[in-house]
Amino acid sequence: MTISTSSMTALNTFPTPHPEDTWQGSNKAEQAVERRLDVILSTLDGAKADNIAIIDLRGRASFAETMVIATALSGRHMGALARHLERALKEECALSASAEGSDSSDWTLLDTGDIVIHLFSPEGRTTYGLERMWNSALDVADAEEVVIPKAGR
Repeated sequence: MTISTSSMTALNTFPTPHPEDTWQGSNKAEQAVERRLDVILSTLDGAKADNIAIIDLRGRASFAETMVIATALSGRHMGALARHLERALKEECALSASAEGSDSSDWTLLDTGDIVIHLFSPEGRTTYGLERMWNSALDVADAEEVVIPKAGR
């Protein structure tokens, strides 16, 4: 598989598995996730998604291991990207994933279980700022204290 690295950003590197984690069952599960990620990235790249980002969520979120974020050029393009992803995942991974959102929205979500895919309009991507929220630089230990004023003050 050839992916254009100019249109893709890996926000976090995937950690090297611990030797104890490489037992047969875990290895097969990891291979399945890697296969799904390959299908997702090649489909997005082939369908001309822009600014593809991959965020490693392992150890940081319970809802998925990986987040993929991509920008669609228009509402019609976003709908086509979602349909291409649904078809590719079904045909190549025997996985059913349905898109949440419409062609006219700023955001479409596909959940494959271990991988969550966010498709945004350029404006929606800026508004929601998922990369900023999930960037590895955002560490709870390093975060500044946020003071919320009480109502009526």
